[in-house]
Amino acid sequence: MTRHRIIEVVIPKGINIQNARTFAESNTRWIEKNYSRLKTHQDKFLLFGDEIQIVQTKIDNIKEHTFNFENPSVLKITSPSKSKVSVNKLYEWYVTRYSKIYLPRRLQEIAATHNFYVNRITVRNQATKWGSCSSKKNINLNYKLIKLPGRLIDYIIIHELCHLKEMNHSQKYWREVEKILPNYKSLEKELKYYRL
Repeated sequence: MTRHRIIEVVIPKGINIQNARTFAESNTRWIEKNYSRLKTHQDKFLLFGDEIQIVQTKIDNIKEHTFNFENPSVLKITSPSKSKVSVNKLYEWYVTRYSKIYLPRRLQEIAATHNFYVNRITVRNQATKWGSCSSKKNINLNYKLIKLPGRLIDYIIIHELCHLKEMNHSQKYWREVEKILPNYKSLEKELKYYRL
């Protein structure tokens, strides 16, 4: 699926075009189902699960981009007039920076409430995981978590904190999660609607 929401079929070298077309046509129902699911969150500017509008203003005589919320749903970006940085890149830069402030603080709050000890918290871009936990009690969180609703952010944090007790996904581990979040299964299901 392209950024303009056009379904694009990439045909490997040596594959007959007619076979590829037949494959795509025979999987139309699956494509439509997954397209409608993906388009719900694709190409949107999200913060805490809510779509935000971005308004960019370019001004002479400034050297740096500034970010201010006019209200909870409008992020105002003021940029140098000669800046060629795209709004998409500025948004990603903002959420990366903000996530490095918010996510460790939120993790520490939840850890303190439930008596977990964390050695180190790192926020970074992870291609395939929302979070991870090491045997050294270090927790990594994906900066993209900041785009999810608060309840899902908390779920991922609790998921990783429980790995401090059980470094696996055994029944014992899930019982630890359930003690804190009895509704964790519905949150896990909801999380599948968001892509990394």
